[in-house]
Amino acid sequence: MEFTERQKWALNEFDKLSRSLAKPGYETSDVQAGKLCGVASSTISSIRSGKYKGDTAFQLEKLAVYFETKAEAEKAKKTYRPVEYAPTGTSTLVYQTIRNIQVMGGFGVVTGDPGVGKTKAVMKFEKDNPASCVKITAGACIRSTRAILKEMALSLGITLSQASNDMYHSIINKLHDGMVIVVDEAQHLTYDSMEAVREISDYFDERGQTCGVVLVGNDGILEKLSGAKTAGKFRQTNGRSWQNPEIRTSHISMNDIKMIFPTFEDEEVLKLLLGIAQADLGMRAAVKLVISANQSGSGCDYDGLLKAAKLANLKLSNLRRAVRGK
Repeated sequence: MEFTERQKWALNEFDKLSRSLAKPGYETSDVQAGKLCGVASSTISSIRSGKYKGDTAFQLEKLAVYFETKAEAEKAKKTYRPVEYAPTGTSTLVYQTIRNIQVMGGFGVVTGDPGVGKTKAVMKFEKDNPASCVKITAGACIRSTRAILKEMALSLGITLSQASNDMYHSIINKLHDGMVIVVDEAQHLTYDSMEAVREISDYFDERGQTCGVVLVGNDGILEKLSGAKTAGKFRQTNGRSWQNPEIRTSHISMNDIKMIFPTFEDEEVLKLLLGIAQADLGMRAAVKLVISANQSGSGCDYDGLLKAAKLANLKLSNLRRAVRGK
């Protein structure tokens, strides 16, 4: 089969990606490249040799679309690249709470509105403390005791082919004094899975050691720990927690906005972004608005951001007046 110029380009980009993913001592990593692109390395090999029995054009189109999408994303990043992490007042509170629990041991809960920097702070802490922090993320499909134990086991390099109680003891044996376990999106946890994680801190505490446990998420955690319907069930868990900061979008300050957008100087623009960040969706909405304004060509001046906000259907009632005092 004779390839079109676009198909040749896609195959060439695949080779570049494969080389970039190669481990030391190897020239390429076709298998990993194939996983990222969604086209198996064996399929690529068969297409090149002319032995592929499927729809070659379809597979090469998938490859081309993947690299075109990535190229467009990279172009957008060059226009505006969000700050990876900023020590804002809210993210610092999350980071320091995790550190406190690591140092002192025990059980803590961090809750708050979306977009206030909770997950960014968790990721930063894990990056800064790879040898002593075990971070897992709960979710709609990762909420039961066994599912959470599996996530912890994967993080610690423990085999999964064990009964839950055996896996629990394997995790305990792998952990050590002075560590901390952080569960992000912990509002998804069931009562049993929350208890299973909490009991790890008790295990170490009973031996005069520390292995802190911190649950991070939205107010769904508080609803379980303190709500009228579930407080009785979670009484022991709630009673064991000793640090429970609640973070709101209203806590976001102008100084925080300047950290997130260090190249922005226009006061009107900064006030607008602060107003958006203090609304329900937090700093995440402000960052997404700036990215959207860049990609759409609206620009990041005051009027350009307002235009992008309108297109994004953000609720900006009275925000213009609040910013300009009109």
